[in-house]
Amino acid sequence: MIGEKSIKTDGAYMKRESFFKGLFTVGVGTFLNLLVGLLTTPIITRLVDPTEYGQFSIFTLYTNLAMIFMCLGLDQGLVRFYYRSEDIAYKRKLIKEVLILPALVSLVVLCIYLSGAVTEIIPIEFDLTVTTLLAIHIMINVIYRFCSLTVRLNHNNTLYAILNVTQKLSYVLLAIVLLKIRIMSDIHSLVISLVVSFAVCLVLALLSQWKCFYGKTSPVDVDEIKLLVKYSFPFILSTGIATLFQSLDKLSLKHFCSYREVGIYSSAMMFISLFSVVQSSFNTVWAPKSIEHYTQNPEDKEFYKRAFEAVTLVMFILGITLVLFKDVFVFVLGAKYRDAAYIMPFLIFEPIMYTISETTVGGINFTQRSSLHIIVALIACIVNFIGNTILVPLIGGKGAAISTGISYIVFLALRTYFGEKSFYIGFNIKKLILVTLVSIVFAGYNTFLDFDIFSIILAMLCYILVIFEYRGSLRWIIHKIAPALLKRINK
Repeated sequence: MIGEKSIKTDGAYMKRESFFKGLFTVGVGTFLNLLVGLLTTPIITRLVDPTEYGQFSIFTLYTNLAMIFMCLGLDQGLVRFYYRSEDIAYKRKLIKEVLILPALVSLVVLCIYLSGAVTEIIPIEFDLTVTTLLAIHIMINVIYRFCSLTVRLNHNNTLYAILNVTQKLSYVLLAIVLLKIRIMSDIHSLVISLVVSFAVCLVLALLSQWKCFYGKTSPVDVDEIKLLVKYSFPFILSTGIATLFQSLDKLSLKHFCSYREVGIYSSAMMFISLFSVVQSSFNTVWAPKSIEHYTQNPEDKEFYKRAFEAVTLVMFILGITLVLFKDVFVFVLGAKYRDAAYIMPFLIFEPIMYTISETTVGGINFTQRSSLHIIVALIACIVNFIGNTILVPLIGGKGAAISTGISYIVFLALRTYFGEKSFYIGFNIKKLILVTLVSIVFAGYNTFLDFDIFSIILAMLCYILVIFEYRGSLRWIIHKIAPALLKRINK
């Protein structure tokens, strides 16, 4: 039963990777993704007009919004209950129970999309081809979401890294080819490339994880599905609000400005997303590992504190570096996207704050108080809405970036507060507040003023402060983590 904690170990099922080994493996995939992005992003932005690039960004935004309702929050249920038993039959049954409803719902929605009825209910500004591809893309993403989660939960981090690199590489290669031969519009070329890349990864994931999806298992239990839905349902609302929170910047720019402004803003986000690959790599390993660690050793709180300190150090160092060299990054985008340099500084707070919050929010997940995610997401969303409503009409993309950055700081604060209330760990928040305040000053200066000697001075001050406050974590990384990674590389 889902509600019971049973551990049936059959060591032959899966060889678990250690946390740092897994982090290193995903990190290799992260580096390859970064390399692909850095090499190909300038090519794509120089081939695509900012207006059509803005339309493509809205396409991906609509996909993310649709995924909230299609998954029904059951992806979170899969994460929460996957380690209740090590029996492969249990895992197969659980996967079927969490996948059956999303698959049916996405199939129904696909039929509605293809019938054309959806355009009468929801005004979508794309043509019929793009709208049809949107429906297909959503369905592929729903199934792929559960397949990739299974890869992560099985600690198969090498495969997960390969899937990420394959998706990125197949997308950019196909996009460049289609944009070069010019047999269709830019938006069609980008959308087709995206859909094909996810379809390829879906096939690879299904083939690699066939033991988890096919084989003998007991019949699906309706009562267990009800328990899963009861736990997962609050995530629909919380994830919906969270996704809206993450999308308000682009929606506001589309409403108050134009697709061109969305395109320039999205080009800045593209470089931030390269930074976010580090975030997603850590979260890929951390989310299942933290749940598993709590399940097996709930009294060990030092594990979470150490992760919090190390992640804070690394993320701020990376964020400061990205802002310091923002003009270099944006230069390669082309003259049409040059204004992205003034948008980037505050956007760094999105991956920084979100990644840190993943280490402090554990208490909510451990105690299964999933409704608190709704409160966190709702308050952060309101802050972001107010910020975008006030700032975007005044300063466009800069205002959207500032609003996004501030709202993510609020997001971290709320996740930490409720996480500690649910399961007290005792994180040192004072150091984090100090480093965040100084980083806000640094980001503000680089948002409204051109790069000069004061930009360098402020960056150096930020580096010194972060390293001084988290010197203990730096020593730990140098003496413990680095040697382990080097040993892994030399194998």
